[in-house]
Amino acid sequence: MYSSQFYKRESSPRSRSGSIGPPLATSSISENKNLPMPGGISRNNNSLNHRAPVHHPQRAKPHENLEPSYINPAVYAKPISPVPNNQPQQPDQQKNWNEWAPSPMNEQMMNMGENMAKSFISSNVAKYQPGMSFFWLSLKYYFSVDHAYIIKKIKILLFPFFKKNWDRNLVGQSSHDKAQVYRYSKPNFDENAPDLYLPLMAFITHALISGFVKGRASNFSPEVLVEVTSSAMVIQILEVLMIRMGIYLLGSETALLDIISLTGYKFVSLCINMSIGIIFGKKFYFFALCYTAAMNSFFVFKTIGSNTKSDGSSKGVIFAGFAILQALSIWWLGDSKDL
Repeated sequence: MYSSQFYKRESSPRSRSGSIGPPLATSSISENKNLPMPGGISRNNNSLNHRAPVHHPQRAKPHENLEPSYINPAVYAKPISPVPNNQPQQPDQQKNWNEWAPSPMNEQMMNMGENMAKSFISSNVAKYQPGMSFFWLSLKYYFSVDHAYIIKKIKILLFPFFKKNWDRNLVGQSSHDKAQVYRYSKPNFDENAPDLYLPLMAFITHALISGFVKGRASNFSPEVLVEVTSSAMVIQILEVLMIRMGIYLLGSETALLDIISLTGYKFVSLCINMSIGIIFGKKFYFFALCYTAAMNSFFVFKTIGSNTKSDGSSKGVIFAGFAILQALSIWWLGDSKDL
């Protein structure tokens, strides 16, 4: 135990000299020179000013004394030496560029194939070009319409009994394959000429109106338009085939596009009937159905009868059958359940 006389405490924990801890009492040390100091420290004043050296162990260098398990192999792995450029290439990888070089034999074969293809295409084009040109000119004829013609045609379809002349304007005639070919005026110059513009637009409008009627009744689905168009096309094809067969039995001929146009005017009546049913109700729809069916039948009867060259005794009956067929198709394609 050490006597308390060797140290003198002050109120402040820091001594006047700035060092931490109680200051040394120099007076007491000088008075008690013979007393031993703790730790074998000499009482020489010079020794008090020197502190014992502190031994700091030398820090290990990075990765010097680490175990092998702590070394990251990705860092210290040796880089893989690239394959030397002078390594010989495998035999299967070598490209024989001489195979792709043009040779006189290859050029002859290519020229022969090119000549054969050109001759085949030119022969087929020359074979089918007259028919394609004739068909294109025929379609162009049936779409030669204007605004005045459309208005006149709709008036004829709704009020055919006011019309007196049903003959088409004949421009000229010629012989083709031992048959007489008649050339008529275009629809925009002849109101009695058939066209395909009005039937096509009426066909599309009929499908849209039918979809609208189904939508009002909450019965619309994407299949409705498909059903309407498919049923209309089936009825149209059957009518064309039956009229074509009837005219053939009479010993006469009529252009196929004329028959398609003639039977396509029923879609104008269908559009009018459906529109009246939507606006005024189902009762007025049936009234419009009866009227338009009768007018369309009369229109077909007069048009076919005036422009079909036949001397058969039964042509009146066959033409009347065509007219009744139009009325039945208008009734069948009309959708009155959802009005």
